Amino acid sequence: GFVFWIGTHGGAWGFGKAARSARMLLDVNGPGLYRRNKELMSPEDYAAWKQDIRKRSREIPLVIDYDPVEVVYEDEDLLAVVKPCGLKIHPAHRFVGGTLVNRVHGYLGSAPFTLHRIDQSTSGIVLMAKRKGPVLSEMSRLFREKEIKKEYLALVDTPLDDNVMETGKTFLIDAPIARDDDDLFARKVCRDSEDRKEAKTEVWPMENGRSVSLVRAMPITGRTHQIRLHLRHAG
Repeated sequence: GFVFWIGTHGGAWGFGKAARSARMLLDVNGPGLYRRNKELMSPEDYAAWKQDIRKRSREIPLVIDYDPVEVVYEDEDLLAVVKPCGLKIHPAHRFVGGTLVNRVHGYLGSAPFTLHRIDQSTSGIVLMAKRKGPVLSEMSRLFREKEIKKEYLALVDTPLDDNVMETGKTFLIDAPIARDDDDLFARKVCRDSEDRKEAKTEVWPMENGRSVSLVRAMPITGRTHQIRLHLRHAG
């Protein structure tokens, strides 16, 4: 059996981060139990508690921000906006603002449905659905089944090899990514970790400068911080 410790993180409503920061401990002789504070819970009670937390969290009004958003496309169902570098897409809690979702909420007058994500330190276009319905369902399926491709431009702080630039051909970085043991929310390239996940990125060399190079990258998989980790791994 297993015992899971769900610690508090970020306040009473920090369930999402608390769940992600769970520490799994092996209890060979005991049944499957979950620990909440000092109380042991059965899997059934834990599932009911988790559902109750989620239900209560949805009752908290989402903070509305009225900072301007840069719209690049809009119709009755979809909205494409530019996410600046340094801006988060989602708030950690519904009572916290300062993210792209909060700004779009202020622009639309209702909470949007985010179809994909990009890192906080990355700028780019984010596609959102304005309402529930067949368009949201179909777009969610396309992203989920990876029928929509995303490409990124990246500056690498090391010039690429001349042979790579001369050919101009794409190259594949195939390196699994796992959680970093030293940082709960960080990731690392690691081939021997038990929680490693397959990660592949196609890279096209574009321009070389004196101290940097410009590449175009397309993640085949969608791991956290994948492009940044892969480019660093490739040197």
